[in-house]
Amino acid sequence: LHACHRDIAHEESVLRATQEALRREEASLAALQARCHDECAELASECSAAQQRRRLEEDRAAEVSIQLAQARAERDAEAQVAREHERRARTAMMAREQALQGLRSHEDLAVRTLKDAVAKLEGDFAQERADFAERDRRALAQTKELERQLDQR
Repeated sequence: LHACHRDIAHEESVLRATQEALRREEASLAALQARCHDECAELASECSAAQQRRRLEEDRAAEVSIQLAQARAERDAEAQVAREHERRARTAMMAREQALQGLRSHEDLAVRTLKDAVAKLEGDFAQERADFAERDRRALAQTKELERQLDQR
């Protein structure tokens, strides 16, 4: 009986040691689960924060894309206006050159016409002076002839 008590005591001792080891393992498991839960919560929080940052960055990228498209559209419109102004300036410059050429031609024609008119007037005046001189010479000759006839009478 004593040997049975000893075996039972030994089995009880082993059972207590196993139960104590089990409690330690369960405590260790609970601590590990708590730490795992905390780390998972921290990772979930970091993941959520990263997702929020990504959404904010995507929103900002969309805004920047819209602003870029607007800036490009404005630049294109301004470039078109500049090209139109340049075309109009070239057209105006060509019209100016044509007008100046026309004025130069008109001026040359006017100068030639004036020179021709002056030459004609000078020719007419020269002819008139010659005619006047001839009439004067005839009148003088006629006067001398009349005076001579009067002197003879």
